[in-house]
Amino acid sequence: MRSHRNLRFVATACILYLAQGVMEVEKETQEALTKSKRKSSSYETLIKESHDLLEQLYIQVVSHRVRDVAPQTRLLTVVMISELTHCYPKYQTDDYLKYVGTALGDSESTIRLEAVRQLVQLYCFARTVRIRLREDDANDVVRDVLRRYKARILFMSRDSAPVVIMAVVTLIDEMKGLCFPVL
Repeated sequence: MRSHRNLRFVATACILYLAQGVMEVEKETQEALTKSKRKSSSYETLIKESHDLLEQLYIQVVSHRVRDVAPQTRLLTVVMISELTHCYPKYQTDDYLKYVGTALGDSESTIRLEAVRQLVQLYCFARTVRIRLREDDANDVVRDVLRRYKARILFMSRDSAPVVIMAVVTLIDEMKGLCFPVL
C-alpha cells in the first residue's frame, strides 16, 4: 500500500513539473506574440494548445490529487495550484482557487499552513495590482475567494498549530488591506 502512495506522489510530481513547463511555454509564446509586429497564427495556435493541455492536466490530475490520502501529495498540489495562479493572473479564477480554499480545512497542519501562505501571497498580489492599476475591479476574484472562505479563515485563528495561527493573523491583516470587513 505504501509503495502505491510513493508511486502516486512521484507521478504527481512529474505531471506537475510537466504542467510547469507547459506554463512556461505558454508564457514565452505569449511574450513572443506581444513582441512580434504582426499576428502569427502559429503563435496563437501554440498558445491555445498549451492552454488546452494545461487545462486537461489540471482537470485530470491536480483537481484529484488535492484530495489525495498522502499529505505530501496534497501539499505539492496546493503549491502547484498557487504557483499557477500567482504566475499567471488569468488563472486566478474560482475554478483554480477553490482547491486552495479546500486545503484550509485539511487535517494536516503543514497543508493548512501552506494554503494560508498562498492566500497571503495572493492578497499581497491583489493589493499591488490595485495600487498599480488604481482599480478596485482587479480584486474581484480575490474578494470572492475571501467571501467564500472567510468563516473558515476566522475559525483557523484558533488552530491547534501556533505557526498556522500566526499565518492566519497575517492573512487577516492582508484582508484588511483590501478594505474587506473581516469581522
